Parts: sequence; structure tokens; C-alpha cells
Amino acid sequence: EGKYLDSRAIYVVHNLGYQGQYPHVDVCRFLSVHEQAAGDLAFGDCVNLSKGALICSDRVLTVSPNYAKEIQTPQGGFNLQDFVRAKKESGRL
Repeated sequence: EGKYLDSRAIYVVHNLGYQGQYPHVDVCRFLSVHEQAAGDLAFGDCVNLSKGALICSDRVLTVSPNYAKEIQTPQGGFNLQDFVRAKKESGRL
């Protein structure tokens, strides 16, 4: 019994400013994924691995409760705050 018992993938955020962005690439070709999965990884004209991790992980952990709040704001979310807030609203942040 526990919070993480059924989690298969946990994403730990240390610094959301480093997102694993690869600009001007075709997601499907870059990572050899199907078009359906590419939407989770694409952000504008970039591959964004942090966006994909936020969407696909079962749980998201941060270095502190305060940092979890900070990355839900436009100032601290580096354009991913909506995805972070979605995790929070689903009870998985």
C-alpha cells in the first residue's frame, strides 16, 4: 500500500529550465515513434522530452513542495506550467 505502488514511470523534476528540447526536427523520425505518440513529445517545432515525461509519467516528483508550486506558474514553468498543473489536478504531482 502506498502512493507509488502502481506507478510504472516516475518523472523527477530538478530544474524545469532544462527540458531536453530539440528544435526543427521531425518527432517521428527523430525518435522512431508513431504519429500518435509524437503529439506527446512535440512542442511547437521542437521535440520536448520534459513535456513528454509530464504527460506520460504516472507520477511527477520535484525537489521540494515549494518547487512543485513554482513550476505551476508562468515564471517558473518555462511554458510547461499547464502540463504541470494538469498533473497536480489529477493528484499525480
